[in-house]
Order: sequence, then C-alpha cells, then structure tokens
Amino acid sequence: MASATKPAAFDVGVPLGIVKIAFTPEYIKAVIDCVLRSRDKASGGVRKGLDSAINESITLDGFRYSSKAQPSQLREPMLWRVSEGDSRLIGQVLRTWAEARQELRIPVSRYLTAQEVPVEGPDLREGIFYGTWPRDEWNEAIDTVLEGNPELDRDDVRMMVCYLSGMAERLAVESEPLYECIVSLRHLPVDAPDWQDFDDFIDIVREIAESKAGSRAAVFAERCRDTLQEIQRDFADELQYLELDLAAWEQAADERPAVIDAALELAEELSEHLAEYQEIRPQAPSRKVEAERAPARADREAAIFTIAAEWERIIAEADDLSDDAASAAAAADAPADEEEETPQEAGPAAPPEEYQVLAAERERLKQERESLRTENERLRSDNEQFAKANKSLEADKQALHGENSDLKAKLSPSRDLEEYWRRYYAASAQVGSVNDAVKRAQQKFPEQLVFALNSKSDKDVPFQEPAEVFAALAWLATDYHHLRWTKPGEDPRFNERLKKSCPGWSYRPHQATTTKRQFAEWYVTEAEGRRYELVEHLGKGTSADPQKTIRIAIAWDDERGKVIVGYIGLHQKNRRTR
Repeated sequence: MASATKPAAFDVGVPLGIVKIAFTPEYIKAVIDCVLRSRDKASGGVRKGLDSAINESITLDGFRYSSKAQPSQLREPMLWRVSEGDSRLIGQVLRTWAEARQELRIPVSRYLTAQEVPVEGPDLREGIFYGTWPRDEWNEAIDTVLEGNPELDRDDVRMMVCYLSGMAERLAVESEPLYECIVSLRHLPVDAPDWQDFDDFIDIVREIAESKAGSRAAVFAERCRDTLQEIQRDFADELQYLELDLAAWEQAADERPAVIDAALELAEELSEHLAEYQEIRPQAPSRKVEAERAPARADREAAIFTIAAEWERIIAEADDLSDDAASAAAAADAPADEEEETPQEAGPAAPPEEYQVLAAERERLKQERESLRTENERLRSDNEQFAKANKSLEADKQALHGENSDLKAKLSPSRDLEEYWRRYYAASAQVGSVNDAVKRAQQKFPEQLVFALNSKSDKDVPFQEPAEVFAALAWLATDYHHLRWTKPGEDPRFNERLKKSCPGWSYRPHQATTTKRQFAEWYVTEAEGRRYELVEHLGKGTSADPQKTIRIAIAWDDERGKVIVGYIGLHQKNRRTR
C-alpha cells in the first residue's frame, strides 16, 4: 500500500457532513441508534461533547436542554440534523459511536498503525476530515481489515477507517443524488434481477442527460444574466470607478454557451467582493480607521481585478477553441486541390470501399446536422411562445399583487405610526449587550419579528454598540416590515432606508448561490417546522473584530407576514473565510 500519512495533496479539509452521502440513510440511522443506546455508558468527556452538540443543534419543546430528552425523542431530530450536514453534531456522534464499538475500533486501529497512518481522528473543532483517501488505497484498507475479521460489517469498517484516520473516502461524484444511486447499486446483490435492465437504464440516463443539457445551459445563462444585471444595478458607482464594463461580460456570456458555468461562478464571486468593497471604498472618518481600511480596500480591488483577468482568459480560450473548430470544419468541407501526380509523388490509392464508407458517413452527418438545426428552430419558436405566455402571467401576477397591497394596506398600521414607535423604542431602550437587544426586540415586536437563530449564531458577540443592534431590529419590525407587507412587488430600496435610520449600517438582498450551497448551515434556519433560507442580511463593519462588526441575516415569510431573524453574529462564513 502506498503511503497514507496525509501527504500535501490531501491537506484540503472535507466537511464531516460528507458522511450523509457516503453512507446510506439506513446505516446512519443504525449509527445514531447505537449512540443513543450507549451514551449513558460513554466516558465523561465523550458524553459531555455529545450533550453539548445536541443542545446546540436541537430544540425540543418542554426541554431547556434537549440532551435531557429520551432516546426516542432525540432519534428523529438527530437524523434530520445529520441529513442537513450538521458537522458539529456529526463529529460528536462519530466520536461516541467509535468509543462504543471497541470490537471494531481495535482491528482498524491496528491496521492503520501498521500502515503508519496517524490514528488521531478528524478535526472536531473545525468539523472537518483532514482530507480524502485515494480510491485504490481506500478499497485496499477496507478489504484487508475484512480479510482478518470476516465477522465485521463492511460499512462499519468504512466508517471506523474514516473516523480513526481523520480522512474520508474520496467520492467519485460530488452530486448527492447521483452518489446515493451509486451506493444503492453497490449494495445490490449480484443475482438481483435488476441487473437485467441495466443496459436500458444506462441508455435512459444518457437520453435524460442529453435532453437536460440544453435546458441546463439556458437556465445557467439566464441566472448569469440576472446576476450580472444585479451587480450593475447594486454596484454601479464601484464599477464605474474601477472601469469595469459588465455589459460586455453579459454579451460575451450570451454568445459563448461553453463558458456559462465558469461565468456564473465568477459573477457570484465578484458580487461578494463588490459588496465588501462598497462598504470600505469611501474614505474613513479618521486616520486611524483609514489606516485599517486602506489595506482591506487594496485587497478587495486586487481580488476584483483578478476576477476580471480570469474572465478575459476564459473568453479568450473559448474564442480560440471556436476558431480551431471552425478551421477544422472548413478543412473538412473544402474540396481537395487538384494536382498533377507523377508516378514518383503519387501515394497509394485508398480502397474504393473505404471511399464509399467515408462518403456515406459524411452524408449521414450532414443530414443529422440539418435535423438538429430544424429541431433547434422549433425549440426557439416554442421558447418565444412560452416567453409571451410568461409575460401574460406576469401581468396577472402584478395585478394580484396590486389587489393584495390594497388589502394589506387597510390592515396594516400607518407608516408614520410605525416610524414613531421605532424611534421611540430606539431612543428609550438602555441596551447593555447584543443579547439584551434581542430580548428587548422579542418583547417589543412579537407580532413582527420571529427569532429563530441557527446554530452558527452568537448572541453574545461583543459588539460595542448594542443599542444600534436594537435600532436595526426595530427598523426590521417597522419600516422593513411595513414595506414588505404592503408593497410586495416593488423595490423599496431598503439599503438607502436603513442607512437613513441606522447610520453606518447597510442592507444586502442576496447571498451567492455557491456560498449558500457550500456553507448551508450558516444560511438556513428553521422556525415552527418551516425551513428558511437567509438570503438577506444587514450589518455594520467589515473587519474581523467582533467589537466593530456584526451581521443580522433574515428571511421574509409572506404567508405569516413576519420577519424571520435567523442569524446574529460576526460575518457569515464564505469562500474567503474557510
């Protein structure tokens, strides 16, 4: 076996949540059942770590500390949190499970030690495996342990190797549904009748992939256009100052479908950088603050120009590939030059049969090309009809929004009255901490705000201006709530309104799709059995100093007419804070 001592190539952390797709749901249920049965016998440190993770991740009615609940009450909530990829809880579950399974731990530990693989487990504090096993070494490790201990279960050995080595199995695919399909096929017995349909299954999957390819490209292209237009609208001044023309980017992406995936990712990353740059671009009010802000401003500008350079490189490569393809096609279609052949220069003639085969193949490809062109024109025509129908539906939607707004306006308190109460509460409240601000907002605005802080929140963040936090929450309960409730179809320019009410604060309406997907636990919460994406946030400050910087992430529940406050703390995690 090759060395598995965590070489540099594996020094990229993998979230512990990967186990939710590396193992079947049935197996994960068995692991959790084992943990709940054995937690009373766990050692002090292990039991304490598990209880702490349960209390942080799970809220049960009637329990101040959820860890005090019975196993039957904890089983389903723990399964749900693990399926959500809660790395903190997963780490403590694996730690408890590994301690309980000594009959399994001992042979796996012996094997890893013999292979000079450190038996130190994953990084539970960061919630990550240190890296991944190469597939051949992974399979060799599992097979070797099972050869010496045939009574053990293969999935048990896989899980214990993961935990003790601190390295996960390297997945063949990143897609969770596809990987679950692979896992199911691996567990299918060799004599199962399902294998008789496997060739047809492959053909159907290929047909689905081909049919989805065009639609996927169109969806990504539209998403890319929307993101670029949103950037141009939200950061017009910054783009003008940096001399970046995103209109050219949008046109280039439309004309080069092959770059859409990369273009969308770069656009989302650019949006994140510009949001941070917008806050620190103005000159600071003092030399001390400017001395801190200037380097950060330079870093953001460098990152933005790096993205612009990467964009130009991708476009240039796409154009080069297009030129090469065009040249190859022209060469294939061009008639051969007629030259006089001398007996010495003439090469051997190709067999007549080969000429006939090539000619037939060329004719078939021409017909296929014409058929595809016809199908493409039909799809374009259908798309135009759908677009017209969509406009009609959009008009109906706006009309309904108008009726809704009138009804809500009649039920809603006047904006002036709300503004009066907001200013009254903000001026009168003596707020000593962020936690105090949250408690006061809960008491003052129970009909407008629902506090459902996720596990990544920190109400004890030492922000030095807690009264401003209360003022921001009051703004959410009044000005923001009023406009969301009465004008759902309009753009009320929340950022400008917040800055007038809470100087120094800013509002952002979205988060990058890639960031939300990669760090989902930071951008979702649950309230009364409903799951909310925290796509909007407001805050103050841009540094990593919790005394000067804070973020409040929210969601709007239109059905209930309430603001869901789902995160309070320092910056939510993104690709630059890993």
